[in-house]
Amino acid sequence: MRDNYTSDQYDYFLFKVNSTMKRETIEVMKELRMRVVDNPNFTSEFLGFKLHNLKLKQVMGLAYGSWIIPQELGIMLQLDLQEYIKRYDLNDRIILEILLTSKGHAQKWLLETDLWHFRDFFGNILPIWIRTINRLSFRPVNKKLRKPQRKRGYHDHGTLNPSHKWLPSHDWSLTEEQNQIEMKRNIFQDTLNFLRGWFE
Repeated sequence: MRDNYTSDQYDYFLFKVNSTMKRETIEVMKELRMRVVDNPNFTSEFLGFKLHNLKLKQVMGLAYGSWIIPQELGIMLQLDLQEYIKRYDLNDRIILEILLTSKGHAQKWLLETDLWHFRDFFGNILPIWIRTINRLSFRPVNKKLRKPQRKRGYHDHGTLNPSHKWLPSHDWSLTEEQNQIEMKRNIFQDTLNFLRGWFE
């Protein structure tokens, strides 16, 4: 969305985005907030939000919207999103982590991104974000009782691998694989820390 606009025009853009999201989601947020604030049994009835089968644009909208909606719901949503975004690849996770870092980072990312033009954002992306927030609902606790299974003896009978499937003691392939995983994590964390510093 980078264009040759003045800081006042950027401020007006952010004001319009935030006010539109607040206005269009006020009803569902009022209902959800009442279920959190006015319900003394909230923690025993609900675990968090239902988040499943969301596309990247929808998760971006929830991440940005978590700074717009009431704080009680926003904190819960951010915690759920922190777990949900682990399924994305590192490039997408970097964007989502920046959006979840702070409201200032989220707004700066929105101004600096070149994924969409202003017209495309207001015509297509913002309505997707608003629809996604309006579909938020709580995930109830599974109240199904699990009866203890009575069983004599051990539970691990037959689980030992046969000797011909044992890995040789000098096999370093798993160590190399773990080193590669840790290297990717370090690159991801270094990139995220750099971008967070740049957005400040």
